[in-house]
Amino acid sequence: ATAAPRIQKEDAKINWSSPALDIDRKIRALARLGAFCTAPDGKNLKILAARPMGNSPNLDPGTLAGIEDKKGFVIKCGQGSLLVLRVRPEGKNEMDAWAYLQGHAFKPGARFS
Repeated sequence: ATAAPRIQKEDAKINWSSPALDIDRKIRALARLGAFCTAPDGKNLKILAARPMGNSPNLDPGTLAGIEDKKGFVIKCGQGSLLVLRVRPEGKNEMDAWAYLQGHAFKPGARFS
C-alpha cells in the first residue's frame, strides 16, 4: 500500500471546461470538503450535490444555462450540463439550490468561474 498525497484546496476548485460527468464525480468524491466555484456575485459557492444532464445548450462552460423550477439551476460544462441541487454559500449553512436562488437574482447567462 502507498500513501496518497493530501488533498489541497486547489484540488477542490471546479473547472467548468471539464465534462459534466467528471465534475459530478469530483463533487461526490469531495463531499466532506466541498467542491467549490466562484458565483456571479464574486463569493465562493460550495456545491454539495449535483446531477449531470445529457443535453447541452450552445453556451460557454461555466454559464448559467437555466433554472429548474423547485429543483435548482443548470450550469453548462465542457461536455453536457450539470443540475446543481445542494449548495453552501460562503459564510452560510447548507441549503437547497432552489432556496439559494430565491435570495440571488441570477439570470440565465450569468457566469460561474
